Amino acid sequence: MKRISRQTSAIFAFLIVMPTLIAMLSITSCGGKSNRFRLSGRMLNFNQGIFLIYSPDGGVDGIDTIKVEGGRFAYETTCDAPTTLVIVMPNFAELPIFAEPGEKVTIEGDASQLKKTEVKGTKDNKLMTAFRRQTTDTSPPETRRLAGEFVKAHPASAVAPYLIDYYFVRQSSPDYAVALSLMETVEAAQKNNNDVKAQKEKLTQYVKTISSDRLPSFTTTDINGNSVNSNDYNQGLTVVYTWATWNALSVYMQRDINEMAKESNQKMRALAICLDADKEECRSAAERENILSRQICDGQMFETKLLNYLGLSGPADNIIMKNGIIVERGIKQHNIKKKIRELL
Repeated sequence: MKRISRQTSAIFAFLIVMPTLIAMLSITSCGGKSNRFRLSGRMLNFNQGIFLIYSPDGGVDGIDTIKVEGGRFAYETTCDAPTTLVIVMPNFAELPIFAEPGEKVTIEGDASQLKKTEVKGTKDNKLMTAFRRQTTDTSPPETRRLAGEFVKAHPASAVAPYLIDYYFVRQSSPDYAVALSLMETVEAAQKNNNDVKAQKEKLTQYVKTISSDRLPSFTTTDINGNSVNSNDYNQGLTVVYTWATWNALSVYMQRDINEMAKESNQKMRALAICLDADKEECRSAAERENILSRQICDGQMFETKLLNYLGLSGPADNIIMKNGIIVERGIKQHNIKKKIRELL
């Protein structure tokens, strides 16, 4: 009886402990993976090199790199909540990836035909692949129209906010009013998504800013820790512009603005907002090219406060003011020197 009692006690003890053991085994077997996101792929016509990868919604800090060897690559990162990742190709084309905790996606594509890239692994990546292929041969206006239709058809998807940002905000001719209208549709479908709420607030500020003939007042600091005030730019000709070391078009634009600043004999001033994640990278690039503009860089990339506050989009955007009055916005890089000369 004593032995049976011990056996019974052991059984009861096992039954009590078993759920805990199962939970521990579950954590051990998949807990390390539950907050990880993995991607792997193959890219034709790109045998060896580096891709950049970042998260426009802040899901991953800074800019990371993906090494490509023999056309193949793999990447892994911590992922505690759904987030958007953007892979930047050497030609600065970008490929959005929609990451989720514990998920893995595979990428098959051709670097010379990026719109035909297929991303498998989650519903949102499948949706983005379908949209990408739908717009393979469409013109920019038609692509923008289709992007708007996609957002209205799939407002609850993670793809919708990305398309709004890419096709209606981060273009040389942004349409903030349409972007805001579309984002309101997305917000109604994703009521608990704080990132969507933040994007809508940002767009509201854009619409408010572009309807004004003056910049809103601001005070910030440059990369050297010196104070920068909007009142500093109320006289003469001023160009406020955005750039990033990883965006070739914006680098060329900065060079053109810098050349005009030197030619103007101090009749023109420029204020640069750098969207790099690394302040030192911004500083080194500006010093290397002897850029005269005061540089603002907080390492927050597209979440840079002044960028959003002034209603500017991504790299290569600009605002031109004369005596504090906004006279031009979003001048394209190949026209910037001509426009500045006219205004000088």
